Amino acid sequence: MRSIEETVSSCYGFLLDLSLSIHKNANSVLGNMTPASYFALTKNQQFHDLTEGKSIPAAAASILGLGLNFIPVPKFTTSADEAEPSFARLERDVGLKTFFAGKEDKFAPTKLYVKSIFQPPLPPPEIDNRLCVFIRELKKIISKKQGHPNLTPFQLKLLNELRADDSIVYAHADKGLGPVGVSLKTYIAWALKHLLSPTYELITEEQGRSDIKQLRK
Repeated sequence: MRSIEETVSSCYGFLLDLSLSIHKNANSVLGNMTPASYFALTKNQQFHDLTEGKSIPAAAASILGLGLNFIPVPKFTTSADEAEPSFARLERDVGLKTFFAGKEDKFAPTKLYVKSIFQPPLPPPEIDNRLCVFIRELKKIISKKQGHPNLTPFQLKLLNELRADDSIVYAHADKGLGPVGVSLKTYIAWALKHLLSPTYELITEEQGRSDIKQLRK
């Protein structure tokens, strides 16, 4: 069982010195905070709790108000081994650009996209060699380092609790009004009401598979 000191430190990121005044404790805590933790909050934080009974903790606004595109800094940066999938994607992207370079595009632009599984052949030696050298030099400068947090320990603990709760859905509000939190049951009901409108047509599973095959050709 954790002691009171360990619990307080885990939740809030600091311990108070009971022999000092409130003012001196505040000076000490703020003086030891990193700039990233202290200035990470945006000025215009908007979050709307649309759950029944406002079940989301009020303190969650300090995290969700940062926006759904906010990315917490990980405890450690990416290592060269962890970056291997990105290197493989870079090689494939260069191979695709090289393979289709100068060829006429027979497909009309569309927002509907299904990821292709086509693997292009190796590019010409001069391109392949330069790509290999580029990736090798990248691996030399990528190393696993300690990350500098942009959330306080209390915010990080609260974020993990919010992520573990599957009964709440967090989504973007219309008109750029910031994130909203709504119960999963209500969110599904809203989605069905939208999808069952005359705007959409219900198709069979076979039709869906056929359309996907056509897109992949």
